[in-house]
Amino acid sequence: MSVDIFNGERSEEMSKKPKIFCLK
Repeated sequence: MSVDIFNGERSEEMSKKPKIFCLK
């Protein structure tokens, strides 16, 4: 469910955060 948000507008914010967060 977190992945869905990252794929959306959070994609830009995720870039700044570690990729490990995306896995969770």
